[in-house]
Amino acid sequence: MVRQVLAGWRLWLWLVLLPAGAVAEAPGVGPWAETRVEALTPAARDAGHTLQVRGEPVATDAWFNQPVRLVLWIGSDSPYAFLETESIEQPGVETIELPAMRQSREVAGATLTEYRVGWVFYPRVTGPVELELPPLRFRRDGLVTHRIELPRIRLQVRPLPRFVPPTLPIGPLVLEVEAPQGMLLRRGKLEFLRLRILGEAPPGQSLSGLLRQLRSDARVTFYPPRELTAGAGGWRDGRHETVYEIPFASQATGSTPLPVLHLQYFDPGTGKLVTRHQALGRYLSLPRWLLWAGLLLLALGVGLLLRALYRGLARRLRTRRGYRAALRVLRRAQTPAELKDALMEIAAAEAWPRNLTLTAWLRHWAGRYPRLGWITDDILRLQAWCYGGREAPLEEIRQSLVRLCQRRMSLLRFSLSR
Repeated sequence: MVRQVLAGWRLWLWLVLLPAGAVAEAPGVGPWAETRVEALTPAARDAGHTLQVRGEPVATDAWFNQPVRLVLWIGSDSPYAFLETESIEQPGVETIELPAMRQSREVAGATLTEYRVGWVFYPRVTGPVELELPPLRFRRDGLVTHRIELPRIRLQVRPLPRFVPPTLPIGPLVLEVEAPQGMLLRRGKLEFLRLRILGEAPPGQSLSGLLRQLRSDARVTFYPPRELTAGAGGWRDGRHETVYEIPFASQATGSTPLPVLHLQYFDPGTGKLVTRHQALGRYLSLPRWLLWAGLLLLALGVGLLLRALYRGLARRLRTRRGYRAALRVLRRAQTPAELKDALMEIAAAEAWPRNLTLTAWLRHWAGRYPRLGWITDDILRLQAWCYGGREAPLEEIRQSLVRLCQRRMSLLRFSLSR
């Protein structure tokens, strides 16, 4: 079967084997030493149409079922080319072909485009294993201009320790969980868990043990999962990404803990089992009517709070307007009666009766604002003038009342700003 790898660019015929991130070394080093590039057309033999080939490092010593990644990069300066290869079928080895990939980088002041072709092999036998890689064909302008013969890769496969089950994933795994937001669940309502696992295990193997841990009980029911990523299309940089969406619904009222997932894999670097734990969280499950009642009470509480805030703000604004009216009366006051009228405006601003006697006004004021009691002497002198005919300095009393109004308005302004 022929597969088109990727639309590419014109290639160079210069063979360089360079492990990713390493300094360039002489051709003919490592497992890719026997790679040969053959030019098939006269144009391909031109120095301007050469290829650059580099292979990533290969781990030739592996455990049973450990992923072995083989990746080759073909460099080109042409925007009109692609690679072709054939599928690999080898007894005793499961093969996953990596998705084609293209990247650009600067080499000696020129832009070089590299095309990736690669495989992940899972040896299912132990002992020496020889991987036969198919040739690559470089096609440009409708013609196959180059043929790249890949070497045989020789592996030494070790059996797994006795304590490792044959179905256990080999190599590190990363688990990500997306659970419902918040803490509340509605009893009987369908919710969703999303499990995303990234690793080098074969597709489907990584999550099989995890899904079995999601068992239904009296408090929660898990329904059959739906796979969102399947096959080789989920491969990312040599690691397979598998995503499952699991519907579930709470069946009881009260605290609803979801299971703690246990992710286990065999670490080929240390030769030990690694177990990681992922808690899915704890929720509070409530019936529908109780949730609606809670929302209603919350809305009622918010409404009462807004009403109280509105009434408090309206009262402060009304008080400020009353003190402004008192100031207007005081600015034109020429008689004791007009000073008394200003005090009645203050009484109205404070929501007191307007027909208070000066004694009653003073009693209300002292009870409400004891810290502003310095006005008492002036009120008593005004009372003696109005009812006893004993004259008092009108301007001095008027200025005291003006300062009183201004002081009270400044306090109102401060409370409004808060």
